[in-house]
Amino acid sequence: MYVHMPFRLPSLATIKHVVHPARHWLAGAALFLLALALRTRFRCGFVLGDDVEEFAMLRHILNTGPDWHNQIVLRFGVWLFTFISSRLFGLSETTFFLPTLLLSSSLSAIAYCIFVAHGHSVRRAFLQSLMVVTAPFEVLMGVVHSNDLFLTWCLAVGYLALIRFESRPMVQGITLGLLLWFGFYIKLWVVYLFPALALYFAGCFLRKRSPHGAAAFAATSAVLHGTTSVIWKLQLGTFVPFLRTHAATYPVDYRDLPDLFLTYPRQLFVGSEFGTTLFGVVPYILIFLLAGKVCMFFWVRKRGPECDSGLARWDRLDLSLLALYGSFFLLLNFFPNTFVFDRYYSAPRIFRYLTPVSFFMTVHAGKMLVDLYLDLSIRNPGLIRLARPEALVFGACVLFLNVAQARE
Repeated sequence: MYVHMPFRLPSLATIKHVVHPARHWLAGAALFLLALALRTRFRCGFVLGDDVEEFAMLRHILNTGPDWHNQIVLRFGVWLFTFISSRLFGLSETTFFLPTLLLSSSLSAIAYCIFVAHGHSVRRAFLQSLMVVTAPFEVLMGVVHSNDLFLTWCLAVGYLALIRFESRPMVQGITLGLLLWFGFYIKLWVVYLFPALALYFAGCFLRKRSPHGAAAFAATSAVLHGTTSVIWKLQLGTFVPFLRTHAATYPVDYRDLPDLFLTYPRQLFVGSEFGTTLFGVVPYILIFLLAGKVCMFFWVRKRGPECDSGLARWDRLDLSLLALYGSFFLLLNFFPNTFVFDRYYSAPRIFRYLTPVSFFMTVHAGKMLVDLYLDLSIRNPGLIRLARPEALVFGACVLFLNVAQARE
């Protein structure tokens, strides 16, 4: 029997349900393409000292397989992305740098997803993520071959998983365990984020009395690291070859420690030994806004809630980002790189080791810049008002300065 079914227009709620994800996809794709265009324009080619060694290592792996007695080959996260690229498209300079270009460009989209996961609107998240697209050090790491970028990508996706799967702690813990295990086989320094991670899981337990995320992370890590150690034992006769064989580290005399500990701060705030900038204005913007955030916090407490502002609030995103780059930087700068305590041992203090610090710092700087813009143009009648066009011109100048310093 034929039954007439009247045609019904989709409801407004249905349309929003379809359109909203599409806007996120378009915003993420636009950020990725902008970042890719900028990094392709500035691509440097073979310029770092390790490039020749890693290119030869990749060619050897493609021809004869990995030599697990080589310390760098043991860190399979260092070459896996370029191995896949070369397997798919052949070995060349382009395929060697392709993972760097793609992963670096995707960090801006990952930053966008982080902002959205914290409840930010499409427009606000997009504007904040432009900082990652244009930040000088982020561009630099996208135009040279640096395995530290691969570590940053793992940590960025891990942080996104931490936030995105909060309602599913088992998935959260398993995903995070997998990413940090892989990151461990890029750089052992992935453990420098563990203090921040411990604070997060402790907070989850105090708020929700739920240890499931931490338990899933610990169990996943134990299984993955245990299995890998057994494989090393069967292959090489030792459970921990990665810990026993370190890359170039050297003992530092006590009298040389003050100058050593100033190396990374100099690279952050001054630049390279060649007189060129590395991080540009981003660290200065970050410090200025953090200081402003502290001052605004006490000012609002003194004047009352009617003077509340976005910059004055310390939300979860502020605190988690500060814990992440603060923990990583402090341990990277002061903790012995070999985890041996008979002397102070340090690896050569190379600028690219700061790559994980750069991403989380840049995300935080972008977030607070937009908070300041909202305060000056919209939110707070107790502050000096700044018209929207003027605030947007200021933001455009920051992005333009980023690109100019990236070119330098």
